[in-house]
Amino acid sequence: MNLIFSILDVIKDLPLNHIVYTLCSISIVSLFLVYSDLKDKSEINIVDKYCSIFPLIFEIIFQVVTAKNNQWHISKSLPLEFSYITSLSLCLYTINHSVRLDAWIFFAGFWSSAAAFLNTIMIGNEAWYINLRYYGHHSILLYFGARCIRRGYRPNYSDYLNVIRDTILIILIVGSINYLINSNYMFTKSRPPGANFSRIMPDWPIYFLLIVFIGFLFYTVLFIITKRESSKK
Repeated sequence: MNLIFSILDVIKDLPLNHIVYTLCSISIVSLFLVYSDLKDKSEINIVDKYCSIFPLIFEIIFQVVTAKNNQWHISKSLPLEFSYITSLSLCLYTINHSVRLDAWIFFAGFWSSAAAFLNTIMIGNEAWYINLRYYGHHSILLYFGARCIRRGYRPNYSDYLNVIRDTILIILIVGSINYLINSNYMFTKSRPPGANFSRIMPDWPIYFLLIVFIGFLFYTVLFIITKRESSKK
């Protein structure tokens, strides 16, 4: 019972700006999905190819503005958060469409957007370019995750295992970078700020292990649901 109240407290403390931006993001993604379906029935249509460049545009804007405002720092400004790494991988759609990329976006993209919208590391008073980066990256991940389903993608068991392997590899690489430059990307060293569920978890490293476990549990549930739908068909 105490856990339920703690979860409700986190939800209650979500910044109003986050709720507004989340609803706007979901609405925009929904409009893009409808337009994309009407525009072209091909696997990767022209709308997808344009949208796959958005993450790079969001990141360039953020990097330029932070550098211009003398706010750029190697320990805080690199796109080494899990969701930003996943989002930037979307640029590969402009070069070549592959099932492996679909698998990565399907699992990691859906997890990143769900985690970002259901709770947040945002305080509520961030500058416009920080909001653009955060909500832009996660919105585009939600769009492409849904597009995978719309295009009929369904993961097999090897896709599921490969994404888990790649996730672990990214965690190890980013964790090593954090150790070398004294940063906290992907929050491997300390909790994220904001109204998020890590604050009701035990101290490091338990909270981080729990976050990873929840992520893999999300992958598993997503895999089981899609496999069931596929088998029925």
